Amino acid sequence: MHGSKLNPQATSQYANTYSQKILDDFFQEKEGITGQEIISLTPIKQVNFFVLKVLFEEWQEETKKFKSPYFDYRNEEVNTALKTLVNTLSKHILIQKDDFHELLTRAVEQTLVWLYDPTAFLLEEAQKLEGKDICKELKAESKYIKVYKDLYDSILNNLESGVSTDKAVVQSVMKNAVGNYKEDPAEREEVETFFNAVVPLDVFKTDEPIPAKVKPEPEVEAVTEEEDSFFDSLEELPEIEQEEETKPEPKEDKPLSEGMNEQFEPEVAPRKKTEPLAKKIASTNPSSPNLNEQFAGEDIQTLNQRFEEKETIASQLESKPTEELTRSISINQRYMFVNDLFEGNEKDYEKALYQMETSKSFDASVELLVQSYAKKYTWDMNSDEVKELLKVIFKRFR
Repeated sequence: MHGSKLNPQATSQYANTYSQKILDDFFQEKEGITGQEIISLTPIKQVNFFVLKVLFEEWQEETKKFKSPYFDYRNEEVNTALKTLVNTLSKHILIQKDDFHELLTRAVEQTLVWLYDPTAFLLEEAQKLEGKDICKELKAESKYIKVYKDLYDSILNNLESGVSTDKAVVQSVMKNAVGNYKEDPAEREEVETFFNAVVPLDVFKTDEPIPAKVKPEPEVEAVTEEEDSFFDSLEELPEIEQEEETKPEPKEDKPLSEGMNEQFEPEVAPRKKTEPLAKKIASTNPSSPNLNEQFAGEDIQTLNQRFEEKETIASQLESKPTEELTRSISINQRYMFVNDLFEGNEKDYEKALYQMETSKSFDASVELLVQSYAKKYTWDMNSDEVKELLKVIFKRFR
């Protein structure tokens, strides 16, 4: 395993800074965050699912407040009513920014400890579960583990093989499993890349410095299934399957912050569109202007001139030209496209992005959108959502 020692103070400070930047970006146009949005909040799945873990732990503490010595909570009717309440509430999660900040910060801290010191993480979990069936509880929490999954599973297998649940024995099993685990460096480096893309990772003790590797801007992993219920009757959270994405070859190895300070290049007007394509778009919505009218102009302006909004991490990243559509779409844009254009069908959304990415030209991309999706979902080609999607595709081919 990784030999670096975490600096607790630096880890806590980093988690707070990282969380603040993520939330400043997300809550620009939102008043609260839902359970489904939590799952895709950051490109680091482990952080997102640890947020769910922390939230569930908080919820367990809240449910204890329901109990009173004056009522029989073992009664079957009462128990059923409580479960119904829990399930109903779990489908209507809405957390304000200030309340969510602490949850996200704790999730980031837990992710860093699990990434660099899994023994400490496991021992802390075992301590919280003291007095309970540790094997059963750890197995229930396995749904939250997205990094070092093999390590976690090997510990569960050892505990299920008749190993004593004595605290000392359990700790010994955990330490031995971590010591024998053969880490895949690529798994850790991928998470480091995602952290570094927002805030340079510096959480180690000064006597054992480890330079942070800053790679090209990370891709945000897409969630391909709907999450029907966050707690799923307090028994099991369904796994969110993901389609494997092809990662781009790094173009240059330099800190992300350096790229953000560079002046944006002028946006070049697109080449003239063919008549057949313009007719197809007009047939979808006769009143809509053709592509030349939407995108061509005599005055060439920089992106800063055209979009004079306060820059955030997301806006800086999405303003940079890129060959990868998934990397140029912000969290807010993705949410808007999926819900407003694809009616919540994430599979169609991901399929459309792949087709746009493999198209040979802007004309071909728009023609495919019109034929395959605009008609299917009855898009208004003059709507802000459609224009925003066309701008993203346009930057792909300019």
